[in-house]
Amino acid sequence: MAALARHVPLDEMLAMYRGMLRAGGTPDAYTYNAMLTNMVATGAPLHVVEDMVGEMRARGVRANTHLGTTLVNAYKRCPEMAAAAAGDSAAAALLLEKAHDVLSSLASQRLANAHTYGTVMSMHAQLGDAAGVSRLLARMQTAGVPLDEPTLATAAKSCTEAGLVHMAEHLSEAARQLAASRGGGGGGGAHVSAALMRASSFDTSARA
Repeated sequence: MAALARHVPLDEMLAMYRGMLRAGGTPDAYTYNAMLTNMVATGAPLHVVEDMVGEMRARGVRANTHLGTTLVNAYKRCPEMAAAAAGDSAAAALLLEKAHDVLSSLASQRLANAHTYGTVMSMHAQLGDAAGVSRLLARMQTAGVPLDEPTLATAAKSCTEAGLVHMAEHLSEAARQLAASRGGGGGGGAHVSAALMRASSFDTSARA
């Protein structure tokens, strides 16, 4: 299933899952990660994602780092997210609540990584919420989760696309300084800290 997750229609993936259950198979975290990966790729509606999460929980499958992050990404990619970005405040509140529930659960077990935080950051950015991005950056640093360039670059891209130009600039600068520090650039670590301080203290959703 995992090999096909990004390449088959949603209904075909669901049929394979149901067939596995009828044959007596026992779905595990790998199974549900494949199902949610397909939902990310196909942009499955929220109710379909939630049905699968309900089955996962009913079977006692707990989210690990990879599965939990894929679930957040499914929330980010569902069509309701587009409605939220277009101004549906109820959809925005619901999706952010679900994403933060997953993040908090993973963080409480020290399973949330940079990609997990970065995916939730991108959701806030898509909704034009620079303050939410700032709070997540600060929370990530407080939790001691190591940053990486792809996470910062992805969040910066989402901010740019949402018109949060100043936040995007701070994040892009932090990504550049992080790359320089790993490449042996002089004073790189101090520059990363300074750039992240500017980003994590940025507390306005003003657009350019």
